[in-house]
Amino acid sequence: MSGNTCSYRHITTDLVIGACAAMAVTETAVTIPGAAVGDNVVANCRTALTAGCAVAGCRVSAANTVQLGVLNLTAAPIDPADTFDFDWTVIRATGNAS
Repeated sequence: MSGNTCSYRHITTDLVIGACAAMAVTETAVTIPGAAVGDNVVANCRTALTAGCAVAGCRVSAANTVQLGVLNLTAAPIDPADTFDFDWTVIRATGNAS
């Protein structure tokens, strides 16, 4: 029996989140060196996001590029003016589980 092996990459970045329309998700591109399409990404904001905003998910859209989805939960547009510190963990599974 063999299984997957995983590699992890961790990086911290400053990020300015783009304006979010009411009740919509806005994606913001982040450069994460070494990220590849198919990798799993975990994003953690070190501080509270602007009231009404929530992280909706993230994905690797191209080599070295992660898209962070931010959801505006309110009925009005939000333009977060702050810079946020994010921790990113990129997880890559290799091998075949059998």
